[in-house]
Amino acid sequence: VKTSAENITKESQLLPTHLEPEETLIALEYSEERPPLIQNRGMVSNIVNYFRGDLHSCPISARGGDRPPQKATFGVGKVEEEEGIADPDAFLGPEDHDEIRRRVAAQQERKREAEERRAKERAEFLRDNEVIPEGVTKCLGRSDPGPFVAELEPGETQPALVNNLFVAPLFQHEPSPNDFLLTVPKQGSGLVATEGSFDEFANTTQVPPPEGKRPPEPVRVVVQPFPKTLYTVGQTEPKQRVMYPNSKELRDFQSSFIAFQIAKEMERTRGDDEEEIEINFIKDIMFKNTNLTAQQLKARLKEIGEMNHDNRWSLSADYEGLDSLGSKFTPEEVCAHESHQAAVRRLQDVGIFELHQGKDVLQNVRVTVKFMSTNVAAMERRLKELKRRKERFSGSIALDERAKKLYALYIKTCDYMEAEVAKAKRELKVARFIQEEISIAPWNTTNDMIDVHREGSKNLLTLTGIGDPSGRSEGFAFIRELERPKREASANAPDGADKPEKLTGTGKDLRALTMWKMEAMLRSYGMAQEDIDNLKRWDRVYMIREFSNRVAADGLASGEQAQFARSDKLKASERREVYNERLQEIWRRQRDALTATTIDEDKELLPEEEDVEENR
Repeated sequence: VKTSAENITKESQLLPTHLEPEETLIALEYSEERPPLIQNRGMVSNIVNYFRGDLHSCPISARGGDRPPQKATFGVGKVEEEEGIADPDAFLGPEDHDEIRRRVAAQQERKREAEERRAKERAEFLRDNEVIPEGVTKCLGRSDPGPFVAELEPGETQPALVNNLFVAPLFQHEPSPNDFLLTVPKQGSGLVATEGSFDEFANTTQVPPPEGKRPPEPVRVVVQPFPKTLYTVGQTEPKQRVMYPNSKELRDFQSSFIAFQIAKEMERTRGDDEEEIEINFIKDIMFKNTNLTAQQLKARLKEIGEMNHDNRWSLSADYEGLDSLGSKFTPEEVCAHESHQAAVRRLQDVGIFELHQGKDVLQNVRVTVKFMSTNVAAMERRLKELKRRKERFSGSIALDERAKKLYALYIKTCDYMEAEVAKAKRELKVARFIQEEISIAPWNTTNDMIDVHREGSKNLLTLTGIGDPSGRSEGFAFIRELERPKREASANAPDGADKPEKLTGTGKDLRALTMWKMEAMLRSYGMAQEDIDNLKRWDRVYMIREFSNRVAADGLASGEQAQFARSDKLKASERREVYNERLQEIWRRQRDALTATTIDEDKELLPEEEDVEENR
């Protein structure tokens, strides 16, 4: 924890082994496997302890912020005025140097005594009052919006990691007494630390080199005590958008960023024997893992450099300097671009090379999946009808020649249709996999979350299912819900199917379903048993309602699927109320999971779930 970022002028000041006396070290462990945004080295964050309630009862943080009025006299973080010379005019008079020295010494003595008094008062204050060791306090009123998608309860205090990229809750834990911190310099390789201390480099043991190879240069490491303050970082809630692939924002950023990186490399080699660089070096070395073409790089080179007769480039006479180039983008945009590049690479690793390109590609993929789902359902209905007709012939004892040919044709057609249905299901499974992977890409999750919760869009997020980083309803899925079908859409439902808008007030109440019945329904919808086991009662109710709504919107609802569709039951205000309740429930689960000191493998059941389990 640096007291002031303005004092950081060298990269070595960021090392955990170079701390000033007033600086401390804390450890943060992220709970997400793939956070949508990650800070780069040297970027600043604040620890803010948010409190919902009255200012008179708010907690006190070690580094200041809001404080109760009655405790502000010696509050931690209070800025004290420096005591200077009380009467500067006292030095105006006879040139008596001994008198001047005496007065200066007296002033210094009074200043020293004042500092000792403040230190004593501060120590007494810390002893008599419970103080949060890190961060500053921020008091929220009853109607003040909180920093998270879920709201803090009255009287609740929640530490948070706040920066320009994201905000994330923090949950403090006690580090193990056997833990320690080992720092290895960048050039270290092939070495194992044996012993060390807080201030000195450790002894090292060298791994034997291969035969005929020179041993590597000795490298030393630093072993320190593990930080006393340890936080688990909850789900990060983005504040910065990740650029869509092939978007104007991405092209504009890459234009400035590429020019900056090339100029930085040219300045680094300025004054060397080979000051000029070739386009092949820029393309094959500097931007090796990108799809940038030579023409794109040349366009950026023309902005800062000039080419000589050997096709080598150097900085031009009107080059504006690195500071000017670097001011065209922000560090947060660099992090967003790195997140974008990492997501593109992950998609390519699973075989998705082109479908992620473009801003509206997700909507197109969803339409394709919807069409394929309808096609598979129609094929299954046709196959069922063919098998029913085939069974009528197989039950007959005596068949004439024409019936035998027809029966053989039904057998052949059923075999063909079974193969086609299996093929269509495999293709649908692949299409759904592609839809899921594109849905959780950071450019979709960050933009959906910011639109809904930062900029007041009327849309809602799915919150559970695909996109939940915990996989067990302890995190939020930042994926926008599909627009609900209009009332006229239910007119396309098959004959005999109940229309969703007529279901309000009927006996088909989702709350009356037992746990095993909901489990069987979710399995029939294609959900894996492992995912079903992680859903509690109200999450199962929500998933059944969502599945039924989607089937009804596709015009495929029949039987139970149509009976439990609820797309038109709730008004907008009621939907928002249910949505907020789900936000709070997921937030409580995340808080309980990340504050737990032990892992409980037994699932905790709600009271109504326990009754169902007993009656099985």
